[in-house]
Formats: sequence, structure tokens, C-alpha cells
Amino acid sequence: MDEGTGVVHIAPGFGEDDQRIADDNGIPTVVPVDDEGTFTEEITDWFGVNVFDANPLIIRKLKESGQIIRHDTYEHNYPHCWRTDTPIIYRAVPSWYVKVTEIKDRLVRSTRKLTGFQKMSRRTLWEMA
Repeated sequence: MDEGTGVVHIAPGFGEDDQRIADDNGIPTVVPVDDEGTFTEEITDWFGVNVFDANPLIIRKLKESGQIIRHDTYEHNYPHCWRTDTPIIYRAVPSWYVKVTEIKDRLVRSTRKLTGFQKMSRRTLWEMA
């Protein structure tokens, strides 16, 4: 495909660039997908449906309502889980971080006093800190 027209959308909560644009323009972040990858109650027609399973249902509804002019499928790269080879989505989730830089030396020294603490585990802890 060398040229064409498609749908362009902004989905804050599902991509860094989209989030940045939304933040810059006062657009709220709504993430109507739960930890299992299914739509939450905000998406009433597909509540509880996996986001990938919902794709054909959404396309069918758009066609039935005359809101889609043409639908084609194109092969393209898509991120997959390296362990399960299942498709993944980029989704904003709550997170927190611990600043350990001020105490990392003390933490690593403390591991030397532990019995059964493997050399590999000690190195991993040092690399994390």
C-alpha cells in the first residue's frame, strides 16, 4: 500500500504520543479496558468482550449503521507477547516507583548477611538498584 486514506484517532491511555497530545489539549484519559483485556462497562455494547474479539463485532455494527464506507484488511507488524505469542495492547495502568538510590549501597551490604542468598540474586539486586 503506497497511499490511501484511513481513520486517524487519538486514544490517550493507549499510546505515549496520543497521551501527550491529549494532555497538551486538555483531553481526559479514559481507559475502558481492564487487566484481562476486556472492555469495561463504559463500552456498553461490548462490556466483558476481549478487545480483539470485539473487532469484527464493531466492524459489523459500523457497516449495519452505514457508518463505514469500506473495510479492508492489511498485513502489518503488531506487538506480541514473547512468551505466549498472543497480541498485546499498550494501556495506561497505575504505577508507582521506589527511589532506592540513597539506600542501595546499604541494601546490597545487607544481602551479604543473608544466608542462602545466591550470588546471582545479589547481582540482580545491584543491577535493579
